[in-house]
This record gives sequence, C-alpha cells and structure tokens, in this order.
Amino acid sequence: MSKVSKINRQTEGGLTNPVTMERTPKVSVIVPVYKVEKYLSECIDSILAQTFKDFELILIDDGSPDNSGKICDDYAKKDSRIRVFHKENGGVVFARMEGLSQATGTFVIFLDGDDTWTRTALSGLVAVAEESDADFIRGGFFYESEDGKIRSVVSPDLRGSFEVDELLSRPFKTIFDYTAMCVGGNLYRREVACRAAEDVGNVRINHSEDGLFAAAAFLHSPKIAFSRDPFYYYLQRNGSALHRFNPQVVEAMEGFCNAMEEILKKDGRISELRMEEILSEHRFSACAYTWKMLFSAPGYPQMHELLYKLRKSRFFIEAKKKSMLMKMKRRSLFVLIGNTLTIDGIYMLTKVAETGKSLLTMTSGKKGYGGGAIACLPISQNMLLFPRRRDVVSTEFVIREVA
Repeated sequence: MSKVSKINRQTEGGLTNPVTMERTPKVSVIVPVYKVEKYLSECIDSILAQTFKDFELILIDDGSPDNSGKICDDYAKKDSRIRVFHKENGGVVFARMEGLSQATGTFVIFLDGDDTWTRTALSGLVAVAEESDADFIRGGFFYESEDGKIRSVVSPDLRGSFEVDELLSRPFKTIFDYTAMCVGGNLYRREVACRAAEDVGNVRINHSEDGLFAAAAFLHSPKIAFSRDPFYYYLQRNGSALHRFNPQVVEAMEGFCNAMEEILKKDGRISELRMEEILSEHRFSACAYTWKMLFSAPGYPQMHELLYKLRKSRFFIEAKKKSMLMKMKRRSLFVLIGNTLTIDGIYMLTKVAETGKSLLTMTSGKKGYGGGAIACLPISQNMLLFPRRRDVVSTEFVIREVA
C-alpha cells in the first residue's frame, strides 16, 4: 500500500486565490539566477515565447554579482506575469525554495538561467498532466554544447503513466531511471515539489542537487507520467559546476550518496536488500564521476591527497565491496576504459598512484581498436598511461604494476 499521502489533484486553470481574490496561473515557472548574464535573456525569451500562456515566471536573483539581477528587473517591467525576488547568495537549492514559497500555480517547473525550452515545452507537459492526472511529468531533453550543437537527445524509456508504487516494485538500477538528473524537463504538482523541497532543504551538498530533488519528488508522487518528446535544451558549459574541477569532489559525492540513502530510508517502501542494490549503483556512479573529475586536472598539486580521500571515502569503500574482481588475487587486472572505469580499475589506479609508482597499459590488440595507441597523463610524480583515441569505448586493457 502506498505510503504517500493524498495529493490535491486539482488541475483546472484560472482558479481564484481566496486571500487575494486574484486569478492564479496553471503553472509557476521558477528560474534561479546566478552569474548567467550571458545566457539569461535567451532563457527568459524562450519562456515568454511558449505557446502555452497560462503561467507566471518567478525569477530568483540569488545575489548574482553581474548584471543578471538588472536583466530580471528589466523583463519584469515588460510583462506582468514576471515577478522578481532578490536575495543574498545561498545556492540553487535555497533559491528554488524561495521560488516555491512565492509560487501560486497548480504545477511548478524549474529552469536554470542558462538553459532554454522549445516553444511547446509547457503545452506538451501540461497536456500529459491533464490526460494522465499525474503528479510528476517527465519529458525528454537535448544536451546542447556552448557552440549551439545538439550533442544528444535523452528520452525516458517508459511511455504512459504509472503508479509510483508499481515502478518501485519493478527491477531498476537507480531512481534516475525514472527521474533523470536534471529538472528542466520535469513538471511537478506544487504540493509534491514543496514536500521534496522539505526533504532536501537541509541537505548540505554542492553537487547533483537537481538529481536529489527529482528523486525526492518522485518518491512523494502517487503517480508519474512520461513524455518521450524532448522539450528542454540542457546547456553543457565547460565552466559549470558539473564540468568544472572541484577540489571538494570527494566530499560532494559523499554528501550526495548519504543524502540519497537518507531519502530512500525515509520513504520506507523499498526493502533493505533492494535499497542496498540501488545505493550500490549510485555509489558506482559517484566513483566514476569523481575519477572523471580527477582525470580532468592532472596538474593539481594535492592530487595524492585527493586520491587518498577517494579511496578512504565511505561511498568508495561500499562500492568496492560489491566488486567481484577485487576478490581475485592477481597481479593483472582487466579494466574497461571509456565512459567509465570499473571500480577495481579506479582502486588500482588510486592505490598505485598514491605510492608513487607508475602503471603500464597495453591494449589487448582486438581487431579494430588500434592496439598500442597510448598517451601519457602525469599525476604529480606518477605517470599513468591511457588510450589516446577518444572513441575507444570498450577496449580491454591489462594493467600491471611496474617495479
């Protein structure tokens, strides 16, 4: 039986606020704004150009030191649907919470100030909400590079609407199989978003806030619907928090994994064994992301300390316990190099690099992979060898410690 309390599923637009006697919008669009003056106008323009018009736009200036706040004020003078709130910088989570406290719509949706929508984003998502009577509507999105090129299109595997209890009873790897890691393509019933904000509001993390919020909202939703149409352009900026090297990346991933564990345990619908399987997948992902960040900054002077922290972190230790290869006492180790490394590969790389020794990599010589193509990556005084070709996704490598 569902442990999610009843949600008010009022979906009709044009309701009247009993306090102010003013008409309330169907959708509240909330945009946290911080140091995005280069992109903000395009973001707001994409919202105002929506074919669906029954919305309010809430812009939260999170103490931005650039001209973003002024841009918000200028737009508010031109369109009565726009409300602007200026606050001291507190981070994207608290900016969204401030937006939620001001929202009056039946549904809410978030958009970052450097992202944009297609013209039919709101009409498409609202149509799915009205047809399905769902509380969480997930749409697809485009990965967009800074040069305006579409790198890929991501759409949910599922189609239609489902009770969340039913989805939780199915085999799945992570909550993000259902919710995605970004929020710009998700429409939430306002009560659901407020409950999710309560769950994540006191969590002190500086990474993956979007994914954590979406996971909490999913667990608070009695019903979720999926649209495979992409509505949201998710800009991949080199200087964004997701792609910028962060010396606190280990702590950030530790905080994210702990927060996810707390949210799942609080929900209480998932068995202990199943929860451990789900958390293991999140920990594997956290390990891979952390290694990717460390790999992006080979010249960082405290790299040894970061490698040590990674190997001693709880999420890494728990992930390593689940790895079968580490139970095999061999001097050689097979590792998949591509989008991610196996947990055992990361362990060996951090272990050997920490001791100041070097690694020798040799391609397996499989047909079509160009055996022997290697390049050097220095990490402090160590020399790690990796494949030069970026298109190699699943080549097997034998890694041996060199005396």
